[in-house]
Amino acid sequence: MDGKEYVVGVYRVTGLDGTPYVFPLKAERYENGELRWDFKSASRVLAEAQGVLLGNNDEAWRSDLGEKLEYFGTIAMAEGFAGTEGYRIRFNESDLPYIEEAYERVRTIINRGGYPFFKTSIVPSFLNGVPPDLDKAIKSMSVEDVERLLRGHVERVMTYQPNKNAPKFKDLVDVWEIVGEVNPYYIQRGWNRHPFIEKFAKPNDPDFGWKKFFEIVFRTAQQIDPDALLIVSNYNNEYPNDLHPGGTQKQTLEIIRYLKSIGINNVGVGLHMHLNLYGDHVIPTPPQFANVIRLYRSSGAEPIITEFDLNISTKPHVPAGRPDWWPSVAFNPNTRYADQARIYYDLVKTYLEETRGQENRIISWWGRRDNHSWIELGHKVEDADPLLFDHNGKPKPAFFAVSSALYESLLEKFD
Repeated sequence: MDGKEYVVGVYRVTGLDGTPYVFPLKAERYENGELRWDFKSASRVLAEAQGVLLGNNDEAWRSDLGEKLEYFGTIAMAEGFAGTEGYRIRFNESDLPYIEEAYERVRTIINRGGYPFFKTSIVPSFLNGVPPDLDKAIKSMSVEDVERLLRGHVERVMTYQPNKNAPKFKDLVDVWEIVGEVNPYYIQRGWNRHPFIEKFAKPNDPDFGWKKFFEIVFRTAQQIDPDALLIVSNYNNEYPNDLHPGGTQKQTLEIIRYLKSIGINNVGVGLHMHLNLYGDHVIPTPPQFANVIRLYRSSGAEPIITEFDLNISTKPHVPAGRPDWWPSVAFNPNTRYADQARIYYDLVKTYLEETRGQENRIISWWGRRDNHSWIELGHKVEDADPLLFDHNGKPKPAFFAVSSALYESLLEKFD
């Protein structure tokens, strides 16, 4: 790797609950023959040795980037283009500050030895509502103008370069999330409105609006970078529909099959795996998760885990004002860290087994430290503790469980 020789070793350790874990170590051999041992990047090395990228998002950018690069190596861009407020600026074609910032972050990641993939949707979902001024502006435009707007935005992002001697954005990033959290099933029922899809809709063809929208943005991206993996991502993509009535798998498969039918072959599926979050999230078993991955792969798409966390709060949670939503499952305070480790181990091992031979294999967590989690910060779930590192940045049993899964998977590769 990187022109250097690495030796990866492991300590076998036992947690307080009696669960065995692997504590990975990496040694870099210097020219004088000296071995210098380090455990931070060992899991990353174990993953990359079998063609897997471990990822994290770019929140807590300034304070935590170094640690994320050491432990994970791959950074998913999570800011800059996403959100309806940002889209007001982009709609007016003054999105250059967003692109400049994202470009510089990607260059920073690469210069520090990491790998970027552009997690942020080029076209957002409007999950938080459509700004009235944007909604009014789109309604006043012609269909042709809206199509030009979408094509133009994808082109500006992917072909951006700060000067003629610098590489274009598309030359720095191999994996792009093109559309995130856009569910035709929900939109057709009046939930999570999407003004662009509504603009293309035809009364006698309820599917035409979303098909036209996806065709425009994915075809544009493919024309710009035919070799990139182009992702459609969604929450609940990790569940079979018979497990979860709010699951999006059926609609995601429909999108994949449509894109493949019109010649968009380099398609990926992003799994937003926010497990045991109230409302519409449960925890799939390994066999259920394996079947989901097989179904996506059999449809010609590469599944990657774009957002990963597991709420282990000791209290069930339901958001204020939503008594109709399912509560999260309360974890046992005495075993919750061991339970979290076991679930992470099972699902990571399943993903590694079911994606063998896949060109792009990415497992990306949505944050490194528990106190940086969006569940604790945004939803005020004080004891969610959903990530691999605690509030002090120390590895939890879940971290070692994931390392164990990576280590065992690597051994199986050479069996």
